[in-house]
This record gives sequence, C-alpha cells and structure tokens, in this order.
Amino acid sequence: MTLDAKFSGKLAYEYCTHFTNRIGERIQGQEGTDLAKDYILEKFKEFGLEKISAEPFPVLTSQQSLVQITTGKHNIAGLSFGLSGASEEGGTSAPLLYLNPWELQQSAKELPEVEGKIVLFYSRNASEQNYQTLIEAGAKGIIYISYNPGTPPYLPSGFTYLRLSLGKETPVTPIVSVSHRDGQILKEKAGQAAIHADVKTYKSESYNVLGEIPGTEPEGVILISAHYDSVPYSAGATDNAGGTAILLELARSLAKSGIKHTIRFFACGAEEGAILGAQHYCTKHEKQLSEIKLNLNFDVQGTQLGNLAIGILANEPLQKHLVKNTSEWKPMLRVGPTGGDNKVFAWHGIPAIHWWYGGGSNFLYNHTPLDDITQISVDSLETVGEASQHFIGSIEKLKTLDFTLPTEQRQELETKLKPRITPEMIEKHKIGP
Repeated sequence: MTLDAKFSGKLAYEYCTHFTNRIGERIQGQEGTDLAKDYILEKFKEFGLEKISAEPFPVLTSQQSLVQITTGKHNIAGLSFGLSGASEEGGTSAPLLYLNPWELQQSAKELPEVEGKIVLFYSRNASEQNYQTLIEAGAKGIIYISYNPGTPPYLPSGFTYLRLSLGKETPVTPIVSVSHRDGQILKEKAGQAAIHADVKTYKSESYNVLGEIPGTEPEGVILISAHYDSVPYSAGATDNAGGTAILLELARSLAKSGIKHTIRFFACGAEEGAILGAQHYCTKHEKQLSEIKLNLNFDVQGTQLGNLAIGILANEPLQKHLVKNTSEWKPMLRVGPTGGDNKVFAWHGIPAIHWWYGGGSNFLYNHTPLDDITQISVDSLETVGEASQHFIGSIEKLKTLDFTLPTEQRQELETKLKPRITPEMIEKHKIGP
C-alpha cells in the first residue's frame, strides 16, 4: 500500500463540524439522520468509493417534550426517556421515594416498598435492568438524577426500547431525568410529587451507509465502522461525530492507495438505539459475513482531554500485532468487550478492534447537550487517524488475514451481548402509525 494522502486532522474536524453545527442532533428516524446520511453519501462519492449505498431499516423514535415535576411549591424541568411512558391525564401523582445507589442494585424482593411510589435515584452505573426491576416492583414513576454536577439532565443510553425489552406494547412507567441540583431539591423536599410528561412514539427508518475501496486481491474484507447518530438534545460531537469524521477521512486518505485487501466503510445508524444498524447489517448480509476478516470500529472520538484507547476482541497473534504497530501512539489497551457496534460484529465471529479517545472530558459530556464542537480537538482526531492508518498499512503487509476470535471471548459476548431488541421485533411492533 502506497499512501498518496496522509490523514488530516483538520479535514476530519471540518467533517465533524458539519455534523454538529450544520446538522445537529441526529436522532434515529428523524430529520438529522437523513441529513447525515446524505452528507456521508456525498463524501463517499467525492472520494471515489465504489458500491456506495444507503440501506434502510426500521426504528422506533419519539418526539419528546420537556417534563415538569411538581412537589410542594417547586416546579422542576426535566427530560423524558426515549420510549418510556407518558404521564396520566393531569399528571402522574404519588409519594416520592429516594433510593440510594446501593439500594438500587438489589432485587425487586430486597428493595424498599416502591409499589405505587415515584422513585428518585442517583447512580453512575444505572442499567436497563435497574429500570426493569423498579417497574416490576410496581414503581408508578421513575426520576433519574444526572450523575454529573453542572450538566443538564442526562440521558443514559440503552433505554430507548425499554417497552420492547419488557415485552410490552403499551406505555410503561414514566421515566424522566433531572439535573444534579434539581435532584437534590427533590430529595430534600421528598413528599408527594407529580410527573407531567408526554411522549409521542412512531415508526420510522434509519440507514446504514456503505462504500468500498476495492482491493487488488480477493483475500478478504476489512470493515471500518462508526455510528453517526446521536442521543436527543445532543449534537453528539465526541459520540460520535468524531468517529464518523475519522471514518470519512480514512476513506479519503486511503481511496487511491492501491490496497491489497478490500476496505468497506460502514457508517452505522441507530447505535444509540439498541445497536440496531449493526444488527440489521449482519442479518441482511449474513451469507457474506465470512468474507469480513477484521472490523475496526471508531466510537467516542476527538475529545480535548484524554488518551488513545484500544479494545480488542481477537486471538493472541492479532493482539501482539496491534501492540507492535500502535506503540508509537502509546495507547491504553484492553482485551475484551468495549464499544458498541464492534461487539455485534464480534458476536457474529468477526475479530474486532474498538478505537476510542477516552479517560477524559468525554466521560462528563457524553449524551448531554454539552457534547458539542467545543469538545473536539484537531490533534485528538489526528492521533487516532494516524495510528489507525498506520495499523491498516501494517495489516496490508501480512500474507493472509487469518485472525480468529477465541471461544471464551465469543462465550462472553453471548452472555453479555445477546440483543434483546432486533429490527424484526420493531417490524412487528404496533406502536405508532
């Protein structure tokens, strides 16, 4: 492989700025998704990629409104969670119960009496299972306190399809989030509270955008992926306009390099909504998955503060090759599941490497309105771009791409990842038009 063009952090920053400032939030099934899809297609064509396409798949999306929570004389604004339930007419009213983080980790039987109450809690490590437990225990409403002081109400990922994971067609308990300070006020004034929330849900489409640089030999395909969607109320600069910008700049810089192995660029839709884009791709192209020998996934990128980090799901020879060919950039390395879309590919038996720029400000800003272009650094984008471009060059020098995924890693993914939500479930879902 001969590089005709070096990776440019400045160009990647321009792409990132387009996503964050010209388009803004890119919620699955809404206008931002269409605008981002069109921009990626435009760039793929400009760079001269081949087999360019945009593959639609079904998603559920919601048109949210601000939430109002009243307790005593206090009126507090919040945000509703993706496809959680709307409040009763006139508001969902009940006694307010605060659960500390430790109590939240208990089973439904061990919890304090939550039935018929609005539960208020604060936890850095809230999971979808916590919400299911509270709903099963009879909580009438749930209020999540943003973990990070100084940020707006925080929207943890993974809850967009809570109704489906519970196996319910009807709206579930209203689930809302409030800022850290407002959460303190609610805790101090604990008593009777009322949630006023309206969530309108409908079916729509998201897209997987694909393009290729054909290789000179039919040895196999290297799949480079990044998701381009964002959560509501966020421009998603580090998560993941930065990763998509790196994907685009790798496409530009490698387009005329005379590569041996075909490189397929895959801009994934709906990662924030149950990693549906990657699932749809693997289902639609199931018979062709064996041709993909390696996945490089870029997610959470470009933050001002932090360091290059790489997670790998692959056998020891590839682990050693990765260490040897990225040492110049001093990455933090982890063996095991990290990231999002890459875990879906690994679950289907494809060795996967997840690249992110972590350990810094992205921890505070991800999935909030503060994740805007001011969080992005040209140098951070260039560091990851240069390191990954060099690694791709090193892979090109190998005679064969005989990487594998160890059995124990696949078993771990089977236990932790097996998707609860699939595109097929959404096709059958009856909510919305």
